[in-house]
Amino acid sequence: MSPSIERFALTVLIFSGIVIGVIWYGIKPLAGSVQKETNQLQLSYQELNTARQKQTLLAKLASTMSEVNNAKNDADQAIPVTPDADRLTLILQQLATNDHLTIQNLQVGQQSSATTINNQSAATGLATLPFEIDATGSYSNLQALTNDVENNLRIMSITDYSMKTSLGATGNNLGITIQGTAYYQNSKTQAQQ
Repeated sequence: MSPSIERFALTVLIFSGIVIGVIWYGIKPLAGSVQKETNQLQLSYQELNTARQKQTLLAKLASTMSEVNNAKNDADQAIPVTPDADRLTLILQQLATNDHLTIQNLQVGQQSSATTINNQSAATGLATLPFEIDATGSYSNLQALTNDVENNLRIMSITDYSMKTSLGATGNNLGITIQGTAYYQNSKTQAQQ
């Protein structure tokens, strides 16, 4: 081989070694940095998954708390903690309106002379709030009112009722008088619990 070719081959070999050395020493830290970044990325991904799981648990907890609050609100509506004559009046008016009846008289919290109602019931822990409603309408609407009173979320019971032909009524209009009782929590019993 000629000396110039040998020199050229040696120069190429040295240059190749230098290039490979530079690449190796340049890539090695970069490879370590890539590995470090990969590990950091995996850790971040695990933290993200943990955060998502916590978010899902919090959403479920919030939903459960909402359901508990709704149940408590329903319970408070069904059996309030205080006598709620105004709210009971509104409920009865709404029931009669929904059943297309005309209210002639509505009394809440006043006992009728025809019925004696026990205002405090220590045995059940409930106190009673009497009501009386006189309404006119068709037989099916009057029947709907009695069903609505007994099946309302607000716990009520009918203690007496009477139906009659409404004075001055035309067609199939009848009159009904419903006497009943709504309940609320007896504060004396509640304080003992």
